[in-house]
Amino acid sequence: MIMRPGQQVLLPANPVFIAFSLFMALALNMFLNVSVWGNAAWRPDVLAVVLVFWGVSQPGRVGVGVAFFFGSAHGHPPRRLARAARFGLSIAGVFLRPSSTAA
Repeated sequence: MIMRPGQQVLLPANPVFIAFSLFMALALNMFLNVSVWGNAAWRPDVLAVVLVFWGVSQPGRVGVGVAFFFGSAHGHPPRRLARAARFGLSIAGVFLRPSSTAA
């Protein structure tokens, strides 16, 4: 079947599922920080990976504000603002890339 122009390939994700996955990523990240590995350099930042995924997949629902909120919720008090800014900038990089439709 050929798709008509403007037809979506996938339906938008349920906002409850997006929120659930973000909070589960936050909980997993916090658990991994206090586990045996601690802040090992080779351990991926699960919350950042999930935020970037939702930022690319559903840009209308997950943006810089959501990334800043979860970054501030995850960081320790002395580093909270720096972590929040890093998460916000990582997701902003997804949205502020140049458009490929420029003439």
